[in-house]
Amino acid sequence: MKKTPKKKIYVGAAYTYANYEFRLKVEKFKDRLRKKFEIMDFNWLTDKVPADSYELSVKYLNDCDLFIAICDYPSLGLGYEMGCAVKMNKKVLALAHKNSTVSMLILKINKKHKNFILKRYSNSLTELTSFIVDAA
Repeated sequence: MKKTPKKKIYVGAAYTYANYEFRLKVEKFKDRLRKKFEIMDFNWLTDKVPADSYELSVKYLNDCDLFIAICDYPSLGLGYEMGCAVKMNKKVLALAHKNSTVSMLILKINKKHKNFILKRYSNSLTELTSFIVDAA
């Protein structure tokens, strides 16, 4: 019997202005998702951004089935990735803590683009795991 390949998820988040605790939270979230999905990502716990981060980002966006954008911190890079994903007609799941300020543009995309969903969470990113399984 042929094994069904795991869906590919690219997880993006703020890097430059995010603190270590946030990056650790993102890594734990990705580890939880790895049980059901192939996760395409960078190592967020190092202080060094890969020299080829642009090329990797574009490759991951092209190859993914779902782009998860964690919008808890402002990030031009993440905004760029979301724009590219929308333009590629990819499924985009933007996640933000209920107390995080999210750009008005993201709030508007959520209402206009059929493949874009903004989902707020209360305590932990991991509370959204079952929602992500359904969205993918």
